[in-house]
Amino acid sequence: MSRSIAALGGAAIMLGAVSPALGWGAIAVSNLQASRFGYGFDHPTKESAEQRALAECGRGCKVVVTFPSGCGAYAYGNYKGERDYGIGRGPTRAKAEDDALDDCEFALWAECKIKVWACNGN
Repeated sequence: MSRSIAALGGAAIMLGAVSPALGWGAIAVSNLQASRFGYGFDHPTKESAEQRALAECGRGCKVVVTFPSGCGAYAYGNYKGERDYGIGRGPTRAKAEDDALDDCEFALWAECKIKVWACNGN
């Protein structure tokens, strides 16, 4: 059930502010488990948020979620050798995380964990 990102180890990291505001955000990951990641928030354009996320993540990374205002999140799960991920967007961190977990758990039919989140605004 893997979705075209290589699988390596990673640690859960939480980033960003918690309240929604205007601006673009993006999250990029190096692989399925997000062993390397980057994020951008409070950017005036989608493209600049993506560029920031990719620059922080480094070579071989790809943008997995963008969000105009509010928050974005990335979740990962591994169950009996099957791996998958989910993404979420929402006006709050909680909503983005819930959506990412739902997306991942629906695809994997197992528990997933949030690997990284980011929010626009302070």
